[in-house]
Amino acid sequence: MSKRPNYAWFICMGGGLSLCCVMGIGVNIFSLFQPYIIEQNNLTNAQGSLITTVRTLFSLLSIFTLGYLIPKLGLRTVLTAGVVIAAISNVIFAVSDSFALYCVGAVFAGIGFTLGGTIPLALLIGNWFKDRRGLALGLTTACSGLPTIFLPPILIPVIERWGIGVALMGEAVFSFVCAVIVFFVVRNQPADLGLTPYQRDNAVATPEKQSGGIALPTPLLLASLFAAFLIGGPGGPGFSHITVLYSTAGFDASSVSFIMSYIGIVLLVTKVLYGQLVDLLGGFRANMLSVTMGTTGFLLCATANNGSLAVAMLAISLSGVVFCVTSVTIALWSSDLSGSISYARLLRWFSISYMVGSLVMGPLPGMIADYAGSYVPAYILFAAIIVVAFSIMQVVYMKKPKT
Repeated sequence: MSKRPNYAWFICMGGGLSLCCVMGIGVNIFSLFQPYIIEQNNLTNAQGSLITTVRTLFSLLSIFTLGYLIPKLGLRTVLTAGVVIAAISNVIFAVSDSFALYCVGAVFAGIGFTLGGTIPLALLIGNWFKDRRGLALGLTTACSGLPTIFLPPILIPVIERWGIGVALMGEAVFSFVCAVIVFFVVRNQPADLGLTPYQRDNAVATPEKQSGGIALPTPLLLASLFAAFLIGGPGGPGFSHITVLYSTAGFDASSVSFIMSYIGIVLLVTKVLYGQLVDLLGGFRANMLSVTMGTTGFLLCATANNGSLAVAMLAISLSGVVFCVTSVTIALWSSDLSGSISYARLLRWFSISYMVGSLVMGPLPGMIADYAGSYVPAYILFAAIIVVAFSIMQVVYMKKPKT
């Protein structure tokens, strides 16, 4: 019998490349450029935050198009389009010399993030995997951390020698190449290649999430959506301002570059392990782990002014479970709570709530920094939000109807 790898794992690779571009480069690495953009263009901290807020706004608006685009074009085309649009955003950023132009680039980055991001990928993994979906989703989303591992040591010297425009244009070329690979590797479903979804030998397939199960009572549904809204603060602007936090706290460029690379390692490891732990522990225990580690991590981030690189590494290590909320945790909540609502629909609702939270709280770090002279108070606020959000989810888990 052939021992060739199941093609489902190549789907993970293609989906991972998509997320590598739209999230790893388009979102994670952009935070490395943010201090340079603010300094070189004489922007305020609030304007720097507003660039990422614009990105979040158009990412949110793009979610409403997925219900039409995915059935019409297919997951393969939507993912490829997302990578291409994200690449175009880097071209716009590369030639930008004003706040307005950076906002235009942010519009493209937000659209690319949604089309090539976690909602289509979660649906793609659902099509291709009957078994080990947590691992598959973790492996796929972990690829978003690869750019933050390998690019900062390359980008910092390029930026300092040739400027941010050259570095951003190089990212754009890489993303265009990845778009071609995604198009040729990804297929919408196994039937397109005459295959069946992945299932381990002698394993019982994971039941499909169908509508028609026990409905989640409306108060619990609204509470869970509010929790997703709240976690959009620490998971969105809380993540995107990490490098600004440490650069304004006095860390030099080489230390900030190392921190950025370390964030990538944390994202890579956390997403893979968290996907495995979810399968082993279940959603309730996984949430307990997230709130404990995430709160501690963000409070340690608030000690950035002590100048300790070791503490910064510990803070980021613990905060990783919150940084991966958009790609892993929301998919977990959607799967556990869907009931009579289809998995795809609830995933879209949670993603919208999360994006709205990121949008509303996006300007907060910059506004707080302009007022207080530091980003530290923002991370204390985000730590409190983590506690509230996950506490709400634990109540929902405890009170949800038993199947």
